[in-house]
Amino acid sequence: MPEQLDVMWLSGIEMEHRKTPYRGIACVVEITVMDESNVAGRLCIELLPGEGPRYRSDGLDGAQAAFDQPLKETVDMLEGRSDPTLAFMQGTLKVRGATRPLYELFRYFAWQREREG
Repeated sequence: MPEQLDVMWLSGIEMEHRKTPYRGIACVVEITVMDESNVAGRLCIELLPGEGPRYRSDGLDGAQAAFDQPLKETVDMLEGRSDPTLAFMQGTLKVRGATRPLYELFRYFAWQREREG
């Protein structure tokens, strides 16, 4: 597991996810990632119809939804080992902004898990 949101690691994840084109509305979701020392990093995920997601660790203006998440959970989500929907439904994942982009992101990750499973 990466100790931070390394650009090279994100590029590898992005390349893998681009194999599954996104089918939905265009949207941007921002995750504030917290590590063990509570140092925050930002991960922006841009979903564009017909393409794979784009991941940016330097931020991206215009996020319609945002949430905070520990680094381990973010890595597990991106690598397909966890489903963030459960955390959202249980109320442990708090969303700022519109929920529709969040649903679109979760739906994409569900497609990704089905494709790999």
